[in-house]
Amino acid sequence: MYLLTKEIIEVSKNDAQKLVRVCLYADKLSSVRDKLKSSISKKKKKKARKIDKAISRIFRRIKNLRNELHKKTMNYLAKNYNIIIILEFNILNMVRQEMKKINSKTVRNILI
Repeated sequence: MYLLTKEIIEVSKNDAQKLVRVCLYADKLSSVRDKLKSSISKKKKKKARKIDKAISRIFRRIKNLRNELHKKTMNYLAKNYNIIIILEFNILNMVRQEMKKINSKTVRNILI
């Protein structure tokens, strides 16, 4: 976070690192699930369904971690500064599927 006084502050560094680790784990599980779904075996398809449930739990955890990180940042800013200026940064146009020229991992990093 960059401030007008030219100081840089790290808010919840460990939480951000945990968020990145969880996202990478979700990517690994997704690739395993995709390999299992393409199989003919019923056991592998059943395992793929279990992995789907695990992935949905992971995405719920990612959402909660992201919200917690945002709340901690807002809380810090509100407690320590009188005036806070937030600029509009419209990234949704950058990550739209039809206009996208970047890969999905980059999109996820932008949206986190």
